[in-house]
Amino acid sequence: MQVRVGLHGWYRTGVDGADGLLEVTVPVGSDVLAVAESLREQAPMLDGRASLVMIDGRKVELDLVLEEGQEVHYYPIFSGG
Repeated sequence: MQVRVGLHGWYRTGVDGADGLLEVTVPVGSDVLAVAESLREQAPMLDGRASLVMIDGRKVELDLVLEEGQEVHYYPIFSGG
């Protein structure tokens, strides 16, 4: 199935997609974490377990199973002071 992935912050490092957006083909039944792991070679900075993940402007869990055509966005989590 096809999903669209938006990478933000340093996750975009080395990614060829315009504005960090990628079209990805994954097996039916893939969850949010599986999609991140499938991008390991294309987006070496992406760490699905250390990400804020959003779909339609809402935070989602890593085990959410994606549907055909969904757009999932990965944001790096960081803190500072």
